Amino acid sequence: MTDPRFLHDPFGRVSPAANDADAGDAAARSDAERAERVALIDEVTAALLDERQPDRGAALFFAGAVRTWLECGGDLEKDYLRVRGPRGSQNTPRKLFRQLRGDDDDASSR
Repeated sequence: MTDPRFLHDPFGRVSPAANDADAGDAAARSDAERAERVALIDEVTAALLDERQPDRGAALFFAGAVRTWLECGGDLEKDYLRVRGPRGSQNTPRKLFRQLRGDDDDASSR
C-alpha cells in the first residue's frame, strides 16, 4: 500500500491529501527548521569572532548563502538564509536567536 504522504498528481506535485496530513505540524516544523538555520549562523559567526574554524556544515550553509546572494542579489534573510518567518510570525530570527542562547525575556526585548 502506498503511503499517502508521498502521493503525487500527474504533474509531480504533492497531492492535497499529503498536505492535509501534515498541515497541523507545518508551522512548528517551519519554526524548528528556521531555528536550526539560526543556530548554524550563530555557530559560524561565533567561531569567526573567536578566531576558530566553524563547523563544516554550518560554514558551507552560511558561505553558500552569502556567496549566492552576492552573485545574484535578492533578499539575504528571506531567499538565501531562509530565516524570515511567514507574514505575521512573532518568531523573528532575533527571537529564535535569543531562545537558542537561553535569553528569551520578552521584557528585555522591547
